[in-house]
Amino acid sequence: RQLGDILRLDYGSSRSEQSAAELNEKGFWQGEISFFNKQGIKKYALHTASFLLNEAGQRLAIIITGKDITERKKAEERLQQSELFYRTLSANSLDGILLTDEKGAITFASPSITPILGYSSDEVLGKSTFDYAHPNDRALALSAFLDELNDDVKHKFISVRLLKKSGEWMWCIIRGH
Repeated sequence: RQLGDILRLDYGSSRSEQSAAELNEKGFWQGEISFFNKQGIKKYALHTASFLLNEAGQRLAIIITGKDITERKKAEERLQQSELFYRTLSANSLDGILLTDEKGAITFASPSITPILGYSSDEVLGKSTFDYAHPNDRALALSAFLDELNDDVKHKFISVRLLKKSGEWMWCIIRGH
């Protein structure tokens, strides 16, 4: 019997016809497939198909091997859902959210910084957070940042003035973690 008669396979972005064409052209095919087992649970496998050849090089059969990658695929799906949740949460937050590297360079800025400070997320990426702190507040901001990096938190929150795009200074309460 044909494998497709036993299991209804989903080849994802490639179709079974494309997979068969690649197998015929290259002599092998490898890709991810999914199917539902007898209990109705969706399973994922990394499949490899190749031809079994005789001494004369004629194709006798197709050998298919599969490795169960269900747990990895489910972990990837959970991670994508979690990422989407936190991106949506930060995008819709009224608080400005910044992620920085260990030197204070901004690696992520939530869209909510625009109504607060006037900058778009793209405008601040790669820039130092300390460039936006008032000169009289930079020492406090840097000290709190370094304390947080060294797990020696002395202040849960600090109040500093931040430079708005308009050139004005705005007092902000900042929590770093």
